[in-house]
Amino acid sequence: MNNIIYLCEDTPDGILSAIYRANADKAPLGSIRIRTYKHLSYELFAEYREVVSDYVSAVKVMDAVNYQISQEAGQMVYSALLSSREDRGDIVLRFMLTGFRLGSRVCNMLALPEIADLFELQRNVNNESHYFREFLRFSQSEQGILFSQISPKSNVLPLIAPYFTDRLPSENYIIFADTFDLAVVHPADSGWYLAPMEQEEFHQVLKKDKKEADWEACFKAFHRTIAIQERTNPVCQRTHLPLWYRKHMTEFL
Repeated sequence: MNNIIYLCEDTPDGILSAIYRANADKAPLGSIRIRTYKHLSYELFAEYREVVSDYVSAVKVMDAVNYQISQEAGQMVYSALLSSREDRGDIVLRFMLTGFRLGSRVCNMLALPEIADLFELQRNVNNESHYFREFLRFSQSEQGILFSQISPKSNVLPLIAPYFTDRLPSENYIIFADTFDLAVVHPADSGWYLAPMEQEEFHQVLKKDKKEADWEACFKAFHRTIAIQERTNPVCQRTHLPLWYRKHMTEFL
């Protein structure tokens, strides 16, 4: 049987819309593949069906997961969808099918490959979001806006935005993820939202305040001063702070 490949946007809504469409088409489950335009690689003897992202369809799928499996399963699925792995749509689909059959206990059945695969995805995304909550550094623009640039492997913005909104409720801030050309925008005393943003646009709109260089120099001096040279352990440091997280951290620039 030839594969039926559903092509969608590289977003959670896009993948969920593709899953909804596959269910509506009553396609044979063993032949379904979910692929995004970002990871498009044509296969021989496969049927391609393009899917337009639909928020209503995406919500219906997530509601089904939350109510027919469990809310824990819904959280796992949402985190997994934020991964950048090419096959995450297939992994989420297999998890859902197993969950609808076995119910809420499926979340703890890690011996099953379809559950273990999704657990690995959501764990990697959650761990990465946890690191960025700790290691993200803000600078201040000439307009008084706090801004930060990160280069995450997964789209962690929806997971870290509530944390910084809670910590900085009365600040205007922007967190730009350059690997996804996406930014969290938070107006002061308001909610946050996601907005597409390109590297050039980010650097044109947000320029550092003239005093920011002095503050950064002070922070770097503080970082060097509190270090105990005799106890320097680069291997241990890389374990707790992998090198790729340091790309935009003030103290390592």
